[in-house]
Amino acid sequence: MADLDISHINAGPIEVNCYIIGDPKSKKALVIDPGGGSDEILNILKEKGFELESIYLTHAHFDHMLGINGLRKATNAKIYLHEADLELYKMLPLQIKFFGYAGRYSSEETSLPDPEVFIKDGDHVKINGEDVATIIHTPGHSPGSVCFHFEKLNKLYSGDTLFRTSCGRTDLWQGSYEEIRKSIRGKLFTLDDKIEVYPGHGPSSSIGYEKTHNFSV
Repeated sequence: MADLDISHINAGPIEVNCYIIGDPKSKKALVIDPGGGSDEILNILKEKGFELESIYLTHAHFDHMLGINGLRKATNAKIYLHEADLELYKMLPLQIKFFGYAGRYSSEETSLPDPEVFIKDGDHVKINGEDVATIIHTPGHSPGSVCFHFEKLNKLYSGDTLFRTSCGRTDLWQGSYEEIRKSIRGKLFTLDDKIEVYPGHGPSSSIGYEKTHNFSV
């Protein structure tokens, strides 16, 4: 399934890169990191005639999850998360308060449904039952951080693990610089140089560019 339709929005208060990826044939779609903007995501799905079947989280920090409830009210999409981030997932109200956004969101908005599926290293991302990407567990920014490698598209959705010439912060809950460095150098930098990198914040890059220009790891 190489012919996928990809849309992007900047979602939520910290402008997370949210990706809507659909299969034009089956009309099924997934979303990566809905950090907000659920109405905008739903409008894109409607315009393209897609049915949202899954919500994939690269990790469970608040800015990547604020659109979940809006999507769940309108669809039956299942939530996919690495189990090592479940504690963070359940801490959403505390995270929002910690970052100073408590007054902007109601308890209804911050009370999330439990994830339906726990993902792990080597699992496959699916659309309409077909494998479209491989999950790479990349702890460091958080214990359950993952990246999604769409092999046929030569694209890597890296969440907050790998940014252009930088990496995710490791001073938050259970973060580890040693782990993120190991994840990037030992897992991501072993991928083909031509693979395009689409991070959770900021501009895109490539594995080859990061291997020669990223001095943070």
